Amino acid sequence: SQKVDENYLRESMLDPNKQVVKGYAPSMPTYQGKLSDKDIDGFIEYIKTLK
Repeated sequence: SQKVDENYLRESMLDPNKQVVKGYAPSMPTYQGKLSDKDIDGFIEYIKTLK
């Protein structure tokens, strides 16, 4: 498990190939233009509740 900040989560949704962990192939699609800022904020808030 690793803790990341909100900017990393947002960037990962909008530009998922920018920071791919070494050893993993880029496979996540971009959600740029598909999610509103409000949607992304909601996902981030939800992720923060997970433990």
